[in-house]
This record gives sequence, C-alpha cells and structure tokens, in this order.
Amino acid sequence: MFTRKFQVKVLSKDEAWQLFRDAAGISDDATDVKAIAEQVAEECGGLPLALGTVGKALKNGKEHAWRNALQQLQNSRVTNIKGMHNLVYSQIEFSYNYLESNEAKSLLLLCSLFPEDQIIPIECLVRYARGLELFKNTDTLSETRDMVYSIADDLKSCYLLLSGDEEGVKMHDVVRDVCLSIASKDKHEYMVKHSGLKEWPKGYTYKSYTAISLTFDFPQPLPSGLKCPNLKLLRVVLSEPYWVDISQEFFENMQELKVLDFNSMSIEITSFKSLTSLQTLCLDYCTLNNDLSTIGRLKKLEILSFYHSSLYDFPSEISELSNLKSLDLRFEQVPCPLPPGFLIGLKKLEELYLGYLDIGDDKLKRNYIAAISSLAGLNTFQICTDNSKFMLQILRKLRLEKLQRFQIVRGYEENVGNFHFKRSLHLFDIDTSMLSEPAIISLMRRTDDLLLEVKAWKNPVNELDEDGFINLKKLTLQSCGFEYLIDATDFTPAGAFSSLQELYLQELSKMKNLWTGLIKSPSLYNLRILKMHQCPAIRNLFPESVAKCLVNLKIAEISRCIKLEEIVSRDTVENEITEMLEFPVLNHLNLQSLKSFKCFRSESTTVSTVNNIAVLETLFNQVALPNMEVLEVVHLNCLVKMLDSIKLLQNLRSLKIVKCAAVKVLFDFEGLTVEDRAEGILGKLNSLNLIDLPKLEYILRKVPKGIQVFRDLRWIRVIVCGSLRYLFSPSVANLIVGLEILTVDNCSALEEIIGREEETSETAE
Repeated sequence: MFTRKFQVKVLSKDEAWQLFRDAAGISDDATDVKAIAEQVAEECGGLPLALGTVGKALKNGKEHAWRNALQQLQNSRVTNIKGMHNLVYSQIEFSYNYLESNEAKSLLLLCSLFPEDQIIPIECLVRYARGLELFKNTDTLSETRDMVYSIADDLKSCYLLLSGDEEGVKMHDVVRDVCLSIASKDKHEYMVKHSGLKEWPKGYTYKSYTAISLTFDFPQPLPSGLKCPNLKLLRVVLSEPYWVDISQEFFENMQELKVLDFNSMSIEITSFKSLTSLQTLCLDYCTLNNDLSTIGRLKKLEILSFYHSSLYDFPSEISELSNLKSLDLRFEQVPCPLPPGFLIGLKKLEELYLGYLDIGDDKLKRNYIAAISSLAGLNTFQICTDNSKFMLQILRKLRLEKLQRFQIVRGYEENVGNFHFKRSLHLFDIDTSMLSEPAIISLMRRTDDLLLEVKAWKNPVNELDEDGFINLKKLTLQSCGFEYLIDATDFTPAGAFSSLQELYLQELSKMKNLWTGLIKSPSLYNLRILKMHQCPAIRNLFPESVAKCLVNLKIAEISRCIKLEEIVSRDTVENEITEMLEFPVLNHLNLQSLKSFKCFRSESTTVSTVNNIAVLETLFNQVALPNMEVLEVVHLNCLVKMLDSIKLLQNLRSLKIVKCAAVKVLFDFEGLTVEDRAEGILGKLNSLNLIDLPKLEYILRKVPKGIQVFRDLRWIRVIVCGSLRYLFSPSVANLIVGLEILTVDNCSALEEIIGREEETSETAE
C-alpha cells in the first residue's frame, strides 16, 4: 500500500525528551508524571513525528492517563506498511485512537482522501462533513464550519495535520498513509488512488467501501454495474477537463451515497436521478451539457456547487430543492441573466454565492432584489457587479447584521471566486458618495478585508470609521486622492488599526505620508505585510515612533516610488541619541526602482555626492534585522556597498542585487574583528544573485582571519558585472563546499573565478 521511501531521523535521548516534554507541556515540577512520561518518550524511539503526536495527545493528562498510554504503547500491535518505520505507524495510530471525539477521527480520515502534498480546502471538508452528517449537534452550516475549523486546529496542535494556506490544511504523507491503513481495518474503508491512474480500478470488491477518491490522468467511461451498497462519498477528479461518459446504471447500486464531488469533467447528469439520499453535490470546474432538470429530483440536497463550471442551460428546477442550505453559482460560463425565480422556493438557504452578476433589464433587477431579500435565513452572501446602484439596492434590502460571512465586490475582480473568504468588501472605481451610504458604512465597520478605489477621495482613511477600524485585517488602497493614510493630529481612537495585518498601497499619486501625527501601540502592532507600489509623492514611509510599533512586520516591498528618500524618518526631537532600531521579525525586504532613495533610516548612514548624485555608503546602519531571510534590491543607484555591519544579516538565505549602478563592494569586512574563536558570517545564505552591476569590484572585501563565510551557499549567478575581475579568493572558495550551481555571463573584465590570495587583503582560513 505504501511504497514511498522517506528518511527517519532519530534524536538523541536528551533531544527526544526535550521535544516530547515541550509537546506534552510537562513542567519541571510535574513530579507525579515525569517518570512515566520519560518511559512513554522512550517508547517513541527518538522519532520526531512520533514524539510530537504522542506528546500532544497526552498534554495535560493525569497520572492514570499516562499509565494507560504507556501500557497501550508497550502492547501495541504494529501493522506492517512497506517502507514505514514500525514505531512511526504505532505512535500515529496511538495518537489517532487517543483523539477525544469520533468527529475528530472522522474528519482526520476525510483528509486522507486528498492527494499527497495537496492543500486540503477547509470548505471541501465543511461540505463533506455536512453531507455525511458527521456532527450531530450542528443545525446550521455556519455551525458545521466552526466545528470543522475547531477540530482542524486541534488536529494541527497534535501534529496530525499541518498548516497550509488561508484556504486549507495539509497532511503529512506518513500520517496520510497511516490513516488510510486505519480506514482499511475500520468501518470507514476507503479506496484512494491519485497517482498515474488511467482507468477505473479493476479486481476490487466494492461492497465494503464507504468512500472512493480517484484522480484520473486520462478520461475513462465510468463503469456500470458497480455494487457499492455502503458507499457514502464518491470523489472523482480529472487532471485535465475531458468528456466522461456516465452510464445510466453507474449510480443504481449506490443508494446510500450522500456526497458526490465531480471535478474537471464534461458530463451529462441524467443518471443522477437515482441518488435520492444525496445531500452534497459538488460539480466544480465542470462542463454540464444538455438537460439539468434531474437536479430537481434530489430532494434531500443541502449543498449544491457549480464553482467555476460552465452551463449551457440553467436548471430552474433548483427552486424545488426545499432543503437546500448552500448554493454556489460562481460559474465560469453561464447563460445570462439567470432567472431570479429559482430563489423563491429556497426558504432554508443560508449561503448564496452569486459570482459575477450582470443584469441590464430593470424589471429583472427588481425581481432579483425581491428574491434575495426574501431569504430570511441568509448568513453568507457573495456578489460581484459593475452596477453600483443595483448593488446598493440589494444591500439596502438585506439583513446585513445577520451576515456572518460576505464578499461584496463593486467592479470586476479576477479572484472573486476564491473559495475562502470571511468578511470582504472591495469597491473599485466608485464615487465618494457611496462611502456615505449606511449599508456601506455598516459593512466597512465589520469587514476584515477592505479595498477602496476612489479617485476623488481626499480624506484620510481613519475618518471613515470613528472607532478606528478595529476589526480590519487587510487594507488595500489604490488610485485614491488623499495626502495622508492616517491623520492622527486630532483625536484618534486608542487601538486604531490594531488588528491590521496586511497593508497594500498602489498608484496613490498624491499621498505624501502614510501617517501624520502621533501613533502609539497597539495601533499597527499586528501589521505583518506592507507593500507599496507607484506612489510618486511620498518621501518617507514612517517616523521612528511608528516604526517602533511595527514589531510584527514580516514582509516589506516598496517599488516605483520616485521621490522616496528614506524608509524611516527621524522624529523631531533635538539632541536625541540615535539608538539601534530593530525590526525583530522582518524576513523579506524588497526595494525596487527608488530613484531618490538616500537611506534606510534618516541621518543614520553616511551619504556622499558623486557627480551631483547622492551616494549611500551602506544600505543598513543603526538598523537591526536579526531574522532577515530574503533581501532584494533592484535599481537603487545610490548604493555603494550592502552593509558594513555584516552581523545584521546572520539569517539571510537569499540575496538579489540588480541594476544598482554605484555598487562597488557587496560585503565589506573592514574593521570587523574576531575574538579567539572562529566565527561564521552569512552562514545561512544559499542563493546569491548579482545582475547588471557595472561598478562591482568585490563580492567580499578584507575578510579577517578566522572568519568563515558562505558555508551553505548553493547557487550563485553573476551576470553583466563589467568591473569584476574574479569572484573569490582561494581561501574563501575553499569554504564554499556546498556549491551546486554557478552561472557567470557577460562579465567583460572577469579574468578568473578564483583569484590569487595576494591580490586582496582577504585572509580567511
């Protein structure tokens, strides 16, 4: 069953105990369980995955729980999976058995239906769990969704699931195979095949399967005559969309089928008529041909999705699905406009995803507004339309206070069909009058994702919400006319923008400053991502007082801001001693096409003038970046050398310098002293990319004796560096033992890759 090879790293006894103790939350004074816990840890054989899963499973357990766990592990019956370490299997199985609820076990097994290394969308799990009725005490879909998120978090804390992206989770390949093995012995027997499948699996008895999940490389007719009396979930995916022939008999012996998910298929659905127990039907990325009226017979259906599918005829029979709770109409292609009458009979509908709606007829608009406003139980609503008036008419009729999730888009947006959203309001190219609409004001105060494009708007953003946008997590502003993002000169609520995590600013032609006035923590405390593009009037990003609030900033990307002189400006305090400014978690910095750039931090760096052009001696000075991993500097003509305090970038992994006309030295070690022991510099750098640097003479200069550099460097690319005569001295080259790829191109002065030691003062050993 399991044929993939993997390496099992065994920890030392001390390392294993430390990992296990941290996972289980065992304190030094936990004398009642420490001795037993040490024995349990030994049963994990030093394997990190086993230590983590078992430790988390027993966290906060009483003494009797630890004794019971030790007995189970000592007596566990190991199941042999080819290529898998026996202890890994038994410990993961133990963690599975130790889960507190059957719901958690069932959800974990559901995750094993997806291919290896694939993000598992939470929304898929919600739809599957609802259709299979995994959670008995959830009446609404929102309750089911909350339960799925809660269980997924618990499974991640136990190391049985991994964090994916905002839309889903991931499952370790080893955990996945253990889960499939467990399912094969349990009442949940699954058939799961995703790699290289060209035809329907043959030679199997299908009577025992409760779930089948298949991914085909090539289209094959679905077989007839399958006897699957216990099948509750069927998931079939094509790697590319093709026509698939479904016989009328294919579903005849699947009377218990509750969840059907067909993905990337071109099909007819007349054979669906026998699926009277079906509760979840997902026809995503499909092309649906001819008669779709059969859908009206699926009376138990609660979830119906046409996500990114193409229809040639819209089935008005959807109105007969009186139990429907979720309807996803985010089509790729559909006859327009849809008849609004199909919504009238859906009294239990909780979630409505309309996708892009373009309606020209006034009578049809009125019918749509009436139909949508009749959905009293609606708690999730998604719509995208170019018509501001039509959108406002709908919003005025909706019970906005009942909306737990919404995605409202005025204008066109390519990613409007994103599976995942919570509370999103995107307003493209609107008039300022819309900002004073009560419905828009109500949504802005509740949204966690706000995008505004208002060309005539000149007021600061904080004036739109007197409470200071305390719920906002993501803010995007483009093509607006304001001079300040935030004006804090007058009253600003304490904690304004305190939840903001992502800030995107683009094409703001009149913005002179992000902030004016004094801002204190917790405002901006949670900002993690800052991206600014093409803001031609701004001269600096933020003063030191604001910079000190940005302790959680991880990513900063600044490009095409032609007047930007500095990132951090000096506060107007006389005779203040300049202290080191630290961005403790900043790990990705991209500075690009900043024609007026002088320094990262005002008055903290030596700036000289060459040919009437300001020249920055070093990029960073009096700025600490202890966790910087990715640094990209493109088209900064003021820069002479990267930095003179090399220790600022000890965690740097990737460095890219492009089109910096003044750069002469990449890393200058002059003045750097080493104590009695050898010291590593730039020891984590594995990718170095130097392109179009006409004055570059040295990559490294004056490396002191005892310094070890570039120990992990794997990939070097040097292109169009016309003044460079060699790359490294012999002593430095001897340190680059892990180099895998070296590319040198169009470097006209280059004489050799490795120069002679006496040509420089480099003396590394």
